[in-house]
Amino acid sequence: VIDSNELNENKKIICFYISKQSINEDQLSLVLKGILPSYSIPNLFVKVETIPTTIHGKLDRSKLLNSVKNNDLSVKNDELDTYTETEKLVVKIFETHLNTIVKLDADFFRIGGNSLLAMVVINEINSKLKIKLPISTFFKNPSPSGLSHLIDTQEKRFYSSNFGPKIPIGLY
Repeated sequence: VIDSNELNENKKIICFYISKQSINEDQLSLVLKGILPSYSIPNLFVKVETIPTTIHGKLDRSKLLNSVKNNDLSVKNDELDTYTETEKLVVKIFETHLNTIVKLDADFFRIGGNSLLAMVVINEINSKLKIKLPISTFFKNPSPSGLSHLIDTQEKRFYSSNFGPKIPIGLY
């Protein structure tokens, strides 16, 4: 487990693991929450074939961090074509503030977000879409797909600013 300060990103804890079996990262995260304090829970789990070492036998952090960059976290271009306009906008806002590629179902808090950054993200979403989404809704729907679905399924009259002030979506 290392932090990602060297990636010039928001600080994240990354867990690198070797396994012959598939591991459910959500279940692993839940187990760790029962053992570790919340600030020590990894934001990202990366499966690697081997743990790289330097010629002196020490952990080679730079090679591990390169595996994060090369990890299959990217979204395929053909997937982007299936996104709604709202999903594209929310993903772009997440990526801008998290400095990482974000998948549609990615949990904001698991990929490095925190409550202060959530406020910045929700303000930008509200500003760009001319809505007033409360922060509590963001905490209940921390993925681009969850937020986009909520916004898209609301009737336009509830969040249209063409006819007056912003009206909140969701409950406070």
